[in-house]
Amino acid sequence: MLKRLIVSTFLGGMMLFGAPQTALADGHREAHGKNAAHERHEAHERHEAHEAHERHEVHEAHAAHERHEAHEVHEAHERHEAHEAHERHEAHEAHEAHERHEASERRRDWDNDYRSHRYYDDDDYYYRSYGPRCYGYRDGYYYDRDGRPYSYDGRPYYHRWDDCDYYYRRYGSWYGPGYCDRWDYDHGYCY
Repeated sequence: MLKRLIVSTFLGGMMLFGAPQTALADGHREAHGKNAAHERHEAHERHEAHEAHERHEVHEAHAAHERHEAHEVHEAHERHEAHEAHERHEAHEAHEAHERHEASERRRDWDNDYRSHRYYDDDDYYYRSYGPRCYGYRDGYYYDRDGRPYSYDGRPYYHRWDDCDYYYRRYGSWYGPGYCDRWDYDHGYCY
């Protein structure tokens, strides 16, 4: 019996001192598990936020690239349009210079030669036939229906037309309506 008593006392003491240690270790392990789960959740949220930020940056970079490309295409188109208008203007000037040169070789005044061969007479046959070229012309400029001068290379197109100026000198008013609906950049007048 004494043996039983010693063994039961020893086991009781073990239970008294060992059980709390085991329970404490279990609680520590459980708390550590909760902490690790919390850390994994926070790491996952940080990863999700980082990926969302990267997707946003990629989208912004793509949108900026598209805006830049659209701007470059627009500028290239503007340069092309200006170049074509300049080429048409140069061709017109070259044609006119050629006509003046031919007239000078014939030892004639180009304007008088042109006027005398284009039916400048009292019945104004010329203006009935070619007068629409003076529509919208005022002092070297052609104006559209809104009162804006037609432009070449960003500047109002200026060119004196003797036909239109002659009509104004002769009658005291400009020929036709004060606007031009169909501007011909190749020849530099209304048609």
